[in-house]
Amino acid sequence: MRLEGVLELESDRIISLVGGGGKSSIMYYLAEQLNKQGNILVTTTTKIYLPELDKIDALIMATTLEQLLEELRTALKREEDQVIVIGNDVDDGKLIGVPSEWVEVLADEFEGIKHILVEADGARRRPFKLPREDEPVIPINTTKVLLVVGASVIGKEFNDEYVYRAELAKGVFEQDAIGQVTPEIIAEIICREECYGKLKNNSYQVIPIINQVDDKIVYNQACSLAKILREESFEKVLLTSLELFNPLVEVFE
Repeated sequence: MRLEGVLELESDRIISLVGGGGKSSIMYYLAEQLNKQGNILVTTTTKIYLPELDKIDALIMATTLEQLLEELRTALKREEDQVIVIGNDVDDGKLIGVPSEWVEVLADEFEGIKHILVEADGARRRPFKLPREDEPVIPINTTKVLLVVGASVIGKEFNDEYVYRAELAKGVFEQDAIGQVTPEIIAEIICREECYGKLKNNSYQVIPIINQVDDKIVYNQACSLAKILREESFEKVLLTSLELFNPLVEVFE
């Protein structure tokens, strides 16, 4: 079984990725695989590094919704089954995303777009993060959220070198220092209402993806985390490694 098959994305128009530890890489992998079924739109509601141009068919920059609609109509007429990346501007090598409301308009306006993949959270290349109260920025009509965790964070010190917004932990755990990152700590952050637990109170399905499972030691730690998350009522938890041709390592369900 392949990653895109296990995720069961066939009926999902808007798919949002949150967390840290490989969101962009997973998003572009899915775009490439899903592109075989139709046009794929890729964007962000935060910022992402610019895509490798040889892996996409078009990059559209638009400062207004009207401009974006016009340019997207033109792009979709060129050929079928494209991967099109859209953004608002470029800042320091990063693509600035579009407002989440635009994503909803695009889904309604273009029936010819099979899926819209949205990176809806920023982690500044850390394998894990604590979200602020106003994060992540998920479009309303999202039907599936992929919550990504980089397994490489397990065993590291709980600080901003490995955990983005680590300073927020003081308010969550009511203690100044946490020490090392453990599967239990990660699971608590994912499940706490003031962190990613708030995602479970919405209409979309949340699927945790434990990424960076690149060796046996990390695999064992990732399995421990996956088992805890399954006990916390997530329907399925995936282990992945983007070093593999088929990134899917294991499914817990």
